[in-house]
Amino acid sequence: MLLHFPVPLRRKQAWKVLETAQATGKVRSIGVSNYTIRHLEEMTHYARVLPAVNQVEIHVFLQQPELLRYCAERNIIVEAYSPLAHARDMNEPVIQGLAATYQKTYAQIMVKWCLQKGLIVLPKSVTPSRIRENIELFDFELTKQDMQQLAQLDKNLRTCWSP
Repeated sequence: MLLHFPVPLRRKQAWKVLETAQATGKVRSIGVSNYTIRHLEEMTHYARVLPAVNQVEIHVFLQQPELLRYCAERNIIVEAYSPLAHARDMNEPVIQGLAATYQKTYAQIMVKWCLQKGLIVLPKSVTPSRIRENIELFDFELTKQDMQQLAQLDKNLRTCWSP
């Protein structure tokens, strides 16, 4: 169960309720969504249990490396929502080139980047062909050089609400 976003004045109380739900066996795991390092640091002052997961917007154009490091150091799993950046900038030459090289789609390269970063990926689609495409990611690996090229595409592009 996740707290959807860090509501000022309510997040401490809401987290305590989730801790109680977990302690009484009503939920197995508890986590947060849209929490920044600042929000997670604040939690260390009142939480008995740190979140198991932090669900945040992450994609090639919004990589949030500091947040990823912070969460990794604390064993907080990161879920990447909007891994396709809401189809913004779908003509990026580096991604197009990799898609051609691997005979994959542009979207598959973006999702594969997330998977190779160790993220849980939440691509959204209701189109059967795109759902299949989201699954067909395990027959190739991006090279270290490919990942380095993609790292250069980070431009702090938020396509969703900013915490």
